[in-house]
Amino acid sequence: MTDDRATNTKRNTNKNIKTNIKTNEYTANRALCTPALHDYIYTYACHEDEQELCSLELRRLLTTDPTAHYVRSPICIAPERSPFIHQRLDSWITADTLEELEQNARELQLAAYSALVDTGIESAIGADSLAERPTQLPVERSAERRLAQLPILSELRQPPEQPEQLAPLEQSALLEPSEQRESLEPSEPSEPSEPSEPSEPSELLKLPKLPKLSERPLATPPITFKLICLNGDQSFTYEEKRKLERRIGMNVRAKAQMKQPDIWLGMIYVDGQWLLGQLWHGKSVWLQHNEKPRHYSTALSTRVARAVVNIAMPQIEGRTLLDPCCGIGTVLIEALSMGIDVTGSDLNPLAVQGARENLFFYNMPDIVRVADMTQLDGTYDAVVLDLPYNLCSVLEEAERLKMLRATGKLAPLQVIISTEPLESSLAEAGLELIEVCHIRKGHFTRYVWLCEHYVQSSLSYRWNEIGPMS
Repeated sequence: MTDDRATNTKRNTNKNIKTNIKTNEYTANRALCTPALHDYIYTYACHEDEQELCSLELRRLLTTDPTAHYVRSPICIAPERSPFIHQRLDSWITADTLEELEQNARELQLAAYSALVDTGIESAIGADSLAERPTQLPVERSAERRLAQLPILSELRQPPEQPEQLAPLEQSALLEPSEQRESLEPSEPSEPSEPSEPSEPSELLKLPKLPKLSERPLATPPITFKLICLNGDQSFTYEEKRKLERRIGMNVRAKAQMKQPDIWLGMIYVDGQWLLGQLWHGKSVWLQHNEKPRHYSTALSTRVARAVVNIAMPQIEGRTLLDPCCGIGTVLIEALSMGIDVTGSDLNPLAVQGARENLFFYNMPDIVRVADMTQLDGTYDAVVLDLPYNLCSVLEEAERLKMLRATGKLAPLQVIISTEPLESSLAEAGLELIEVCHIRKGHFTRYVWLCEHYVQSSLSYRWNEIGPMS
């Protein structure tokens, strides 16, 4: 076991996967929501077999029904939060026509909008915290913060003094060598004067001390950008998109850079208007979690596990999540990578051992234990329950009903994954069905059930209708 842990440590070091940085990254991304811009456009894509799962997750995260190509929402989340979201467009300016968009693009101040983002971060997590943890913003660091750290040639840009303001000897230094000799030769012989005491050289004769070349400040480079046209309510061909990008981009007062721009800009036509703003690209964080050392044939994929976590926990701050049948920890890893306070358990000691090895591989804390979920105590905000299934672990109806009832005691909200219909079992367990979606893979189908505990949902209804009960 010691050799395995040493091997895992070495592999983990080589991959340079740091969970604490990922958690801080999501904290910073949530802080980026602070500046009140207009709204946010999210582009997404999914396979047809996961269309229902994608739609349910996006509605839970963004509280808006997705269209064919995008979701428009007032809610700001990091693009890599969802396995289906590709980009997020922060709407800065709107226009009814392309001509109006061109005019607005001419007045766009990229540095000013970047400063808005920085102000939001500092007000949310504090400037001191940012100074202590400069690596917190690997995804969405604004170009203005980076460029502001470079010195400006303010002193060297001062105009030179005029010759008439200089002493005669200094004026001669500005002349050509032949002119210097003529200016220094006396026109008439003068009588010798008595020698005087030596005096200190005049301050005007002292040449200014120039800084070394390595110490001279560099000029601030201009902010660079790249503009991308996105598919909205109207789709364009490749050539049409490039024409639109050139037409609008030539009006932006910044330098275009196609490979590594400081700021990505996006434009899109939605709801009868053109939108232009900053564009953020998501990263496929969940793909890194496929490299864990322990696998299980019937475990959820990392993409499905991440979507299920988002369905259960659309808001993260101050919320707790429980996975009482965690298996090898696929759901736990996705939740921890998003900064969620999650706890796991499993009745199978071998499964718990596998989950611990996977968590250790990604430098994640040991949050699992061997336990029977029907005997668990405590309360959580949500439960993700992946019901056991395969030929060797067929659940009896009584045992399954007991597990479903236990979820209602542990949390008011449940996300349950099964391989067969559960409508009658959910009702008998006191769980109210909110929505169900299907994940298909060939002839195999998984069900994802979003439920509320019946007593909890009834109390919520009465609270909204008649106020708190005495």
